[in-house]
Amino acid sequence: MNTITLPRMRTISQLAAHYKALDADTAVTAHFIRAKVLTGEIPCIQAGKKRLIAIEKVDAYLAGESSPAEPIQPFGVIRKIG
Repeated sequence: MNTITLPRMRTISQLAAHYKALDADTAVTAHFIRAKVLTGEIPCIQAGKKRLIAIEKVDAYLAGESSPAEPIQPFGVIRKIG
């Protein structure tokens, strides 16, 4: 039987708390994670107003192992088509 390994998805604030629990003096903050998500450097999934991010993706980014994702397109903004 095949087992599926699901990514450990967290919100931005949960990720910041995760890294704070691992290292009390960490420089990884919610603001840092949010900025990297908004520029597309860390991929995420939009779930309503929340952005869900896989802990494994952030770990890979911090280790310098990931490639940039596409930036998130803002909602409710008029943008050029084509």
